[in-house]
Amino acid sequence: MASDYTSRHRSNMKDPTKLNKSKLERGMVAKIRYRKKDGVQRDYFVFVLQPEFKARFHCLDLKHCKPQDFKELAEDLDEVFSTTKGIRKLDLTKLRIEEASKAFYSGVIRNKKLQVGYRTLIEKNVTSVIVYNYDYGNFDLIEPAAKRRQQEQIRKDDTDLDTRQDVPPVGL
Repeated sequence: MASDYTSRHRSNMKDPTKLNKSKLERGMVAKIRYRKKDGVQRDYFVFVLQPEFKARFHCLDLKHCKPQDFKELAEDLDEVFSTTKGIRKLDLTKLRIEEASKAFYSGVIRNKKLQVGYRTLIEKNVTSVIVYNYDYGNFDLIEPAAKRRQQEQIRKDDTDLDTRQDVPPVGL
């Protein structure tokens, strides 16, 4: 029986953000709700390889991918913020995939032993999407949103403190 790595992956997922499926991008980690032909709906935690190609949705089902093998993708691919209009302000991260999908699958997915999780789904049957910022461990380049906000607040407080020290107290 194949192992189910879903709960281990979920512990690495931060900053859940609802997103229209038309805004999904290659390299994102998402939870999708998928309606099968028999009408049964199921949630999949996926790494998006190609969100829409010839009415198909190509992804890695993280349920079947060892977390360490998956994290090693980030060793070769940069984690970046999505810069697409309408998504940029959501502060979502993804792995930058620059090569063609077929070459990426043949080279990277097979070499990282992730092909066991490869899935091709019918795009129109994806009914909802939540995107996550994934913690890639040693290869993670971008902190979760809460941590970035905390660091920004510390920088702001330090700046405020520095500027206040230069101004003499009122009444002296």
